[in-house]
Amino acid sequence: MTILALLIGLLISHYATGVRHCRQFNILLAPSQWVHARNPEPSWAVMAVLIVTCVLAAVVAKWLMTGLAGTLGWFLLAVFVFIYCLGPRDLDKDVQELVDNGLTPQAAETMEAMQLSPESTADEAAAAVYHASLSRW
Repeated sequence: MTILALLIGLLISHYATGVRHCRQFNILLAPSQWVHARNPEPSWAVMAVLIVTCVLAAVVAKWLMTGLAGTLGWFLLAVFVFIYCLGPRDLDKDVQELVDNGLTPQAAETMEAMQLSPESTADEAAAAVYHASLSRW
């Protein structure tokens, strides 16, 4: 069942490209940002709020999905969480965008995400792709 959820998640992520816009972590970070705004110096409270927020979100999602749809709900939640946690961008599509299209607005956005400039050398681009692959993994 786990491998099926992974395969379905990868297929959805690869072919439904609009899914990447749903991968926003700001909702889960909002409570910890609020605590940090009240107390800007580094403290344990920000991390504690972040952990509590994530645990509560997971418990509520599990309770709702298994309560409403049982085992199928648990499976759908697993697929959703896997897709959500893959990250906001696909590295293979980013590299293909840079290779094919040059200086289009999409390529400029990709270059910014990979911390490259139009004057970057091939070695710098290779290092950026390697770093991006490690951080996305």
